[in-house]
Amino acid sequence: MVAGAEDDIVQAVTHGCNSAGLRQLAMNCSSSVAAEAALQCLPATATGAALLDPGVAGKLLLTAAARQHATAVQHMLMMH
Repeated sequence: MVAGAEDDIVQAVTHGCNSAGLRQLAMNCSSSVAAEAALQCLPATATGAALLDPGVAGKLLLTAAARQHATAVQHMLMMH
């Protein structure tokens, strides 16, 4: 992904456009900044995580692992 495009995705996620699809796209970026932006849109607690669609949460986790976003993987596993 082009760095400019990743910057646009980070901007969109951090400014409230945090749909499941956009979070997935941000997690799929090579930039750890984009992955961190996607994490900011996720619930901070396990109780909040229960509100996520399990399919969406699973896709985010798999994408984070595939892209080697270790911080994102650890955060999502701790929510589970």
